[in-house]
Amino acid sequence: MGQIVHFNLESDLSLFKLVWGLNGILPPDLSVKNIYKVAPDFHARFSAVERVYKYLIYNYPQRSPFWQSKALWVDKPLDLNYLQKISQLLIGEHDFASFCKKSSSNESTVRRINDFKIEKKDHLVEFTISGTAFLHHMIRIIVGTMLQMHHQQDNPESIVNILGQQDRNSAGPTAAPRGLYLVEIKYDPPLDSYEKAI
Repeated sequence: MGQIVHFNLESDLSLFKLVWGLNGILPPDLSVKNIYKVAPDFHARFSAVERVYKYLIYNYPQRSPFWQSKALWVDKPLDLNYLQKISQLLIGEHDFASFCKKSSSNESTVRRINDFKIEKKDHLVEFTISGTAFLHHMIRIIVGTMLQMHHQQDNPESIVNILGQQDRNSAGPTAAPRGLYLVEIKYDPPLDSYEKAI
């Protein structure tokens, strides 16, 4: 929903024409929302100061054909207060080794979560999590662990023990990829401060 790429271009085309031109040749499952003329040292990945993700759960006794490929289906009622208690214990800087794919364990596994909200809109439960950066599968493992804890009715504070063990085997399963969305990447200065197409 909010992926950012950067590229160098020498052209007289206006930014507006670039947006329309690219969308005319891209496949239907990909769309350019805007183009910005950024500083020469801008980097889509390394200039980012914060990333915001959502994980969607369709929470209803019967499955939905509309959400089947776009959200994880959980048929039992979810206690949002319980899940929110867990989420608040993950905010801040921690070693998230328990919540990353084992192959990425050779890099630093310390990350900072700035905010973690859980809200329900109709039958959709939205996990919104923001941080400076995330490890491979980190959000999906966090969600999978929280759902496992919910199912087992573990003490919410047991998430602190899982963090402390710094071992992938101590956490729960990796939630399905279909519920995960990159919502926004933030920069300083923000992209809207640059010349833009739209």
